[in-house]
Amino acid sequence: MQKEILDDLDDLLTEHIIDQKTADAITDFYQRKAGKQKSRQYIVFGILGSLLIGLGIILIVAHNWDDLNRTSKTILGFIPLVLGQALGIFTLLRWSNNTVWRESAATLWVLGLGATLSLISQIYHIQGSLASYMLTWMILILPIIYLLPSTMAAVLYILGITFYGADIGYGGEAIMQKVYYWLLLIPLLPYYIFQVRNHSKSNFTYLLNWLIPLSVIINLGTVAHQQPEWLFVSYMALFGIYYLIGKHVRPFKGHLQNNGYRSLGSLGIIILLTTLSFHWLWKELAREELNFNNVEALITFLFCGTLAFFIYKFHQRGKYWFDTDPNPYIPLIFLILFIFFRSSTVISVIIINLLLFILALYTIKRAIQLQHLGLLNYGLVIITALIICRFFDTNISFVLRGLLFVLIGIGFFVANYRMIKRPVHDT
Repeated sequence: MQKEILDDLDDLLTEHIIDQKTADAITDFYQRKAGKQKSRQYIVFGILGSLLIGLGIILIVAHNWDDLNRTSKTILGFIPLVLGQALGIFTLLRWSNNTVWRESAATLWVLGLGATLSLISQIYHIQGSLASYMLTWMILILPIIYLLPSTMAAVLYILGITFYGADIGYGGEAIMQKVYYWLLLIPLLPYYIFQVRNHSKSNFTYLLNWLIPLSVIINLGTVAHQQPEWLFVSYMALFGIYYLIGKHVRPFKGHLQNNGYRSLGSLGIIILLTTLSFHWLWKELAREELNFNNVEALITFLFCGTLAFFIYKFHQRGKYWFDTDPNPYIPLIFLILFIFFRSSTVISVIIINLLLFILALYTIKRAIQLQHLGLLNYGLVIITALIICRFFDTNISFVLRGLLFVLIGIGFFVANYRMIKRPVHDT
């Protein structure tokens, strides 16, 4: 498409459809666009090259490992780290403004550090668990993120602390050790905020926009201690916060595939509502009397308060108060249900199912307004999921169930056919 437009420029000039200034601007635009695409390719190949070099060194050393004495093993054990540091220092001195060099050097440095830690621990039989190894590794690579600076190092860091937090948090460790994940996450935030403000359209920033909220989702469950039932509300409020951030904070607006906050927030609310639409779960929640004097309750009210504050702030800006989008309000409604109607399982289930249905209708209505085919199918999937859940949860005859599925299938075909006949836009 780009080549065809550039080839037609001469004809457009000849026919006086555009002037020379416009033609030059079009040519300059596509040249800059091509330059950015090449830069992305160089970054990818640079990172892959660093990964292959690091793995190659490890394999070469591993092949001859048993034939070496301790001194030789120690020297070889430090080679990955020395190579990574040398490339990092060279990059800082000569190519500090080159993204390809920075990301490649940081990747090799991070992996080299991890390899050296592992090899030295094995050589000298240093006792420790995988979690303690990951903790040491992550603490040591944190300065690399800011020194080079490198988003790839930040990506590897968030992956590492997510694994560490889940391993410690869900492995029955002491409550104080579960705090380490959150303490490790805090030092990354200044770099992330800088990237969002200054490089919001970078592919690396898009990746962080998915990894950081996903990491928090994975590790929020580790705070469960005295009364984990509160985490249903905590997660719901967290998803509501994500949704508002993704919808209204400027750097995160745009296509859903690049907006992890809005996508994860919407999906999280739908999945939780679908899970909570069953009678048996509410019966389990009603068994225990609520205790407000615990960490889980404190986190729940902190998240719900933050969500209410965000809704208020967007109301102050004139953006949200009269918006018909029900997503941000659902966590607050669920909080009321959870506190006051846990024992009234019938009322709670009816309201949850009603909220799911309202969400589906809103999504379909929004899809029609925007002429968005993907959003339309998302709304139809919500309705389908709701009906499938009720398929297993109620005593409806098989004939009626079959008719319902036939009607849903027809609805999919008709809705998509009508939407395809109109122009489709991405939002």
